[in-house]
Amino acid sequence: DCEKLLKKIGTDKSLAYLKTQKNELDQFYRQLQDVVKNSEYDSVQPVYGKLQRKLDTFRTRLQQEYDKIARSIFFKKLAKHADFAVATLPTGKGFRKSPQAYQTFEQHDVVSMRAARGEVESFQIIPMAGNAATRISIDFSGFISENTGKSLPRVATWGVIRDVTATQTMLGSDERARLQYIGSWPDIVMDGNPASVMIPAEDVTPLLFRVSVPRTAVSGDYEGVITLANASGKKSLTVKLHVYPFDLPERNSIPIAFSFFKHFYSDWFGSLTPEQNGLINHFLLSYRIPPNNIYAGTLTPSIEEQQEFNLNFATAGYLCPAKPYTMEKLNSLVETFRKSLKPLEEAGLAKHTYLYSFDEISCLEPERQEEGFAAARQILGVLKQEFPWLPRVQTSAPIAELLSEFDIWCPTFDYFDPSNQARYDFQKKGIKFWWYSADGPQKPYPNFFLGYPLLDSRVIMTMTYMNKIDGILYWCINREWATNLSNKAAFLEKCSGWKPSIISPFSKQEKMLNGMGNLVYPGPGGIIRPSLRLENLRDGIEDYELYKLLEQRIAKLEQLHSPDLISLVRKAKQVLVVPSSVATSIRSYNHDPRALMKHHDTVGDMIETIDKVLAETK
Repeated sequence: DCEKLLKKIGTDKSLAYLKTQKNELDQFYRQLQDVVKNSEYDSVQPVYGKLQRKLDTFRTRLQQEYDKIARSIFFKKLAKHADFAVATLPTGKGFRKSPQAYQTFEQHDVVSMRAARGEVESFQIIPMAGNAATRISIDFSGFISENTGKSLPRVATWGVIRDVTATQTMLGSDERARLQYIGSWPDIVMDGNPASVMIPAEDVTPLLFRVSVPRTAVSGDYEGVITLANASGKKSLTVKLHVYPFDLPERNSIPIAFSFFKHFYSDWFGSLTPEQNGLINHFLLSYRIPPNNIYAGTLTPSIEEQQEFNLNFATAGYLCPAKPYTMEKLNSLVETFRKSLKPLEEAGLAKHTYLYSFDEISCLEPERQEEGFAAARQILGVLKQEFPWLPRVQTSAPIAELLSEFDIWCPTFDYFDPSNQARYDFQKKGIKFWWYSADGPQKPYPNFFLGYPLLDSRVIMTMTYMNKIDGILYWCINREWATNLSNKAAFLEKCSGWKPSIISPFSKQEKMLNGMGNLVYPGPGGIIRPSLRLENLRDGIEDYELYKLLEQRIAKLEQLHSPDLISLVRKAKQVLVVPSSVATSIRSYNHDPRALMKHHDTVGDMIETIDKVLAETK
């Protein structure tokens, strides 16, 4: 291996070191041959041990040199005569900052995207520097229609993606597995359309290029050019955008119960003004997340917020008593709910309101179960009589003793493993299911952890559709803010100062399940920074909505009862089936985003085709 490498690198500065190492290895090897040849058995093990240690050290150094040289070859191929190069990555493809990261990067001169009106599409631009740091300028021409020559204004934004570093982790089943989750991952998206960006020597500074298609956009094909340049040269990247002639629904057709704790925002910034509250709500909705907190003690969001932002998800108020209430306390609770829910009904907002309570009741210790279950039966039974329209949600697998107390059961993702027959039996009985994740499940199942394949955060919504799940829940998306309050100065100085861990409210111990419960970061002046994982979650929600749009189009075709449309209906229904190249089950799915992206376009193309047929039929 060493000799092959020496031939490949020629006069590289590491040549002398590698030759010296090879000579030393040769000496050890000859010594080992001599002691074996002379039957000096007592000397074999010590000599072999020295050779083995030397060889291990050399292999590590050799791999480092090889990675450096291979990256240099890759860089020169892309850079040509400039002192920087440009690669790309799908938004759903992450990487850890390491000498091997270049192997992930893709070489494209053209990036193509297809999106409905109201949809967001994006990709990563990866500028690379050579042996010296360099600053490059960034410019985008804007999108111009290939048919009319008219522009599509103010649709593109871009920002630098900064690293988050995990120095420890509890992810992985053993020490070797945990090593792959320790390191730095680009995750924090620093929006702002920077005019230039600095690239450190022999490093990369990834950018997220995002396109938000207006609902007023004229459908058709558009093209724009991203130009990155410095004194040594420039690189151009063509972006092609096909805008579908239909709209993505403004609000989700499925409950997305991802909680944002506004009191953590207030703790970080020292205030929560009406303007800041509006900023939070607008931000969350831009990622298709209805503002909510499933643990809030009162109706959340308020009636006023639901009306202002046209929200379609709210929780009635959280409760989790360890034992049944006294009659006085029970009557007081019912009266409290009446005061908040009666105006809600009068405002016509009851349809999208849920009652989440008794958090993970199946996890109660055996000695607490009897009273805990009795409390659930008592309180939820009374609330059901008083508010029969209010669905009661529980984050557990169905529990036989409490089947009549909860309307929706929300187990963790792994409950829906194909091997779990109970899931199918309950679904046949009409049990309504949501699902969720928290500190579990871990691999082979998807989750939102930092260091897990980025596509996990997107593909879970495709699998939500595939498994006929009626809602998805996540306990918190800004939980790490509390952990980092005492670490604020280090984070403000450098993003990598962020600690991707939480302090358990139960054990008070630090849980290093990197990124658990955190998909956003605080920015300057009260703004919120998204993560790449949040970008992928939004893309996944949009994938889900495209499936639902296609379902609606198929229903319209079938209502025409036309023999001429049978073939199209059959093809469209085939598109509704998630291809095996994307996922076959909750534990078996493709970590490469290209298959999912391709099917996203297939679904969108089919909707466009059906719309043309429906228009002609009219």
